[in-house]
Amino acid sequence: MDRSTARGEPFDADWLATARMHELRREFSAHHLGIFREYLVNRIRLASPLLLDAVRPSRLDEVIMKLIPPGDWPVRLDVDAVILSGSRRHRRSGGLASPDGTDLADHLKVERLVLRFAGRSAHMTMRLGSMSLHTSDQGGRIVAPGIGSKARHRDLIGRELFSVFRHQVAEGMPYRIVKAESSACEKVTIVEFEARPIEWRVPWGRPSKRRL
Repeated sequence: MDRSTARGEPFDADWLATARMHELRREFSAHHLGIFREYLVNRIRLASPLLLDAVRPSRLDEVIMKLIPPGDWPVRLDVDAVILSGSRRHRRSGGLASPDGTDLADHLKVERLVLRFAGRSAHMTMRLGSMSLHTSDQGGRIVAPGIGSKARHRDLIGRELFSVFRHQVAEGMPYRIVKAESSACEKVTIVEFEARPIEWRVPWGRPSKRRL
């Protein structure tokens, strides 16, 4: 017996329409997430080694497992997720370390770290005081307060990244600086380095380990 017969009242069309729309939204969200995850499995095959050294594997997987497709996806295919976001208060201004060991950049605290899926790779943007590091398929770049003359910029080329950026993601690694230049106003120095991405998959796209 329907509601109109049992209660002698008109059928609640508003209630039914609202319930069905809620159900439709839930179904759409589930399908949307499934398509999004399938896309990441098929698309993301590499990761910056600096990202993998900057974040514990379990923490990186945790962030990725919570990802949902942005509202403008797949119109905009790049996807970002904040891994760490701290306060900007009392930050150190800091800058690139000199090759002679002065003005060490390892005194800077990581204030913000953002995971970025772009193209076929997982990358990151890291902010440390007035500096920022951005990885890419070519390696990456550091944007820092200006270090002065063109001679100083030329002196950086060919050096290992750790000689000027003393952070754990660069320590002991053969990342070479390939370019260093100032912005037009010479207030900012941009250092580019090589660090090729390595093979990597999102958590649900990794081969399962079979027990022997």
